[in-house]
Amino acid sequence: MCEANPLWGAPRIHGELLKLGIAISEASVRKYMVRGRRPPSQTWRTFLTNHKNELLAADFFVVPTVTYRLLFVLVLLATTAAASCTSRSPRIRPRRGRHSNYASRARGTRRRDT
Repeated sequence: MCEANPLWGAPRIHGELLKLGIAISEASVRKYMVRGRRPPSQTWRTFLTNHKNELLAADFFVVPTVTYRLLFVLVLLATTAAASCTSRSPRIRPRRGRHSNYASRARGTRRRDT
C-alpha cells in the first residue's frame, strides 16, 4: 500500500488498514514502511558551477565620516562567466626589427651580415 500510494503517510495507511479489518498499530506501520531513496544532493562546488552566470555578491556596511555622520553603503557585484574564467597571459612575440636576429632564426632563415 505504501508503494502504490507514495504520498500517504503512516496515519493514512493505518486508517486504511483498520477499514480493511487489519488491527495493527500506527507505530508498526511506520516501522515497516518502505522509505523512498532520495538522490544525493549536489555539493557546493556543483551548485556554484551550475549557477555561476546568475550569482550575485552583496555587502552592506556603515562608514562613519569625519563630521560624525553615517553613510550606509550597499554594494552589489554581479559575477559573469567571463569574470570567473582564468585568463591566459598573451603569447610573447619576438621583436621584428632591423637589428633582430631572433626574428629571422624563428622563420628558419639566417640573416647574413654584409
